[in-house]
Order: sequence, then structure tokens, then C-alpha cells
Amino acid sequence: THWAVGDHGLVLLLDYTGVTPHPVPGAPDLRGVAVTDAQIVVVGPGGTLLTSQLDGEAWTPTPLGTTADLFHVTSLRTRTGTERDAAAARLTTLVTGFLTHLGDLATGRVAR
Repeated sequence: THWAVGDHGLVLLLDYTGVTPHPVPGAPDLRGVAVTDAQIVVVGPGGTLLTSQLDGEAWTPTPLGTTADLFHVTSLRTRTGTERDAAAARLTTLVTGFLTHLGDLATGRVAR
């Protein structure tokens, strides 16, 4: 099973039965997708980060506090709910810190 994303909130499930669309109504052009043991994560412009259970039916936005365009996301595989929650918190912290650093570089608040 594989997932792909595209323009106008398009999310596709690709498996042995074919291709099944799972569009995200109102979502922008999506640019990255990752799948963990428990969820699908998609990203796009303006700091868009959406998550869904593995069925891809309902999508939940996750605010990152940035308007930066996101083009890629990587999955962190864990075994337990506690480990998964900790990994998600670390990922959010890493993304937020990285985006803050990029903003500082762009505005000259740190040396390049």
C-alpha cells in the first residue's frame, strides 16, 4: 500500500486493487506524504500539515505556527501509543525549531 498527494488537496491510495482517491476538501496543493503505524501525514504550502487515520477518510489540521511552504515529511515508526505520542511531539518540536531558524536566517537575526 502506498499513498500519493497532489494539487487541490488530492490524496491517493495505491494498492493491489487499484487507485482510490481520498480528496481533502478545501485543502491546498499537497506536496508531501508519510505513513506511520497509525496515521497518514500530508504537508503543503502555508504550513499545511494534516493527519488522518489509515483509512484516509477524515483529515485533521495541525497548526505549526508557520506559513512556510512544506514539501516533504518523513515518518517515525514506533510501537506503542506513548512512544508514538512522544515521537509526534519531538517531530513537531523539530519542525517548529527548523522553521524558526529558517525565519531567523531570512531576516538576518542570525549569521549565515
